[in-house]
Amino acid sequence: ETAFMDVARIAGGSFLFSAYGVVLIVSSLACGLAGHVGAARLLYCMGRDGVIPKKVFGHLNSRRGNPLYNELIVGSISYIVVLAISDGFSFQYFAWALPFWFFLPRTFFIPAIVLVSGYIYFLYAFLCGNPWLLGFWDFNGHPQWPLSIIAMRNIAYLLFCTAAIWSVVVSTIPAFRDRR
Repeated sequence: ETAFMDVARIAGGSFLFSAYGVVLIVSSLACGLAGHVGAARLLYCMGRDGVIPKKVFGHLNSRRGNPLYNELIVGSISYIVVLAISDGFSFQYFAWALPFWFFLPRTFFIPAIVLVSGYIYFLYAFLCGNPWLLGFWDFNGHPQWPLSIIAMRNIAYLLFCTAAIWSVVVSTIPAFRDRR
């Protein structure tokens, strides 16, 4: 899948390999953000025009001018879908979706950073056999992960699922307040 990473390691050593890794992470984050913002703006336009409930989907944040409810809804639904179809291996890619974390309250944000950072660090330290993450990440050579790493991953799953459901509920409550 990423043969160019192996070529980069051979051609430029570990520095070029690491540089490509950073570029891949940044470009993946940029693509994810573009899709996220595009979906939120599309929902805003539909809400503004009255196609879907205007109270939630046609709302703009007064301070920033962005469709905050739509961003929360799109991010939450995306997280729920990813949680529903992902397995433990894909979680590290899922965990790099940092922009959603900044919408969470501190009660979710701080534990999310601690859990996911700990999970990713300890997983790669286990796979490398080195606390400085030096060496090769040998997924195939370690089919059985320690219970502590699996527990950190599963607790993070539950935290993200709870935060996503909470965000959807809190974002849609304003639409139902006026209907009483």
